[in-house]
Amino acid sequence: MSPKLLAFLVIVQIVVSLHSTRQRSLQWKALAYMGMTTLVQYSVIEIANSTFLLNENSYYGTKIIVSTTAVSVMLTCLLVTKELVQQKSMIKSSAVGLALTAVLLISGAFFLSTQTRLNSAIPPVLNGWGYPDADELQEVVSHWNGPPFLFLEYSNSLDRAKGTWRAETQQANDRLLNFWSPVFWNLSSESKVDTSRWLYDSWNPRDLGSMCTLIKNSIDLIVTRSPTLEHRLENDCGFTPTIEIKR
Repeated sequence: MSPKLLAFLVIVQIVVSLHSTRQRSLQWKALAYMGMTTLVQYSVIEIANSTFLLNENSYYGTKIIVSTTAVSVMLTCLLVTKELVQQKSMIKSSAVGLALTAVLLISGAFFLSTQTRLNSAIPPVLNGWGYPDADELQEVVSHWNGPPFLFLEYSNSLDRAKGTWRAETQQANDRLLNFWSPVFWNLSSESKVDTSRWLYDSWNPRDLGSMCTLIKNSIDLIVTRSPTLEHRLENDCGFTPTIEIKR
């Protein structure tokens, strides 16, 4: 989902607020302010991620746009419904009624045209949807009885996916896979409470040096698809655990 729909809603909400009663105007302005705040946050995230004005949104940029747009659409529909109910006499005017109907139809058509239609979640899951798929999760489970492990530069579900509704990355998928590890569940004797916090707050595979301490203290096996990872870890950390390279 792009930010265009949210920007369109903000403009409509501001225009409507200028022609509403004082109490209703405050509600429309509050809704528009929420949308504007999100658009500013989205812009900052995309600029920092070097994806501003590109077709593909960043991971967090997509999350904030999707969530706020959904809330904005629902609240806009609620306020429009209240306006229609409370202003029945005004709706009797054919010109006003036609204008409101046109706005609702255009807005609804625009919203639907920007959405990916998923009648059932099963086909996208089977075809691949950008998240770790069943094969990758099965690989994680197969290591449960072995040494403490970490999946790093491993996930290739994006390469096999036929389409995804949101931006994903290998780094994000690897982190999701590692949430299945007993080390990060704090279910193994080698794990500590801080390991799960580290995975959520400090996971940064682009900087291998930042991962050295955790790997040295908690990880005995790294599962990867990268043939160069062992050499890079040796350079950045001065040591390497056992490396298992998958093809």
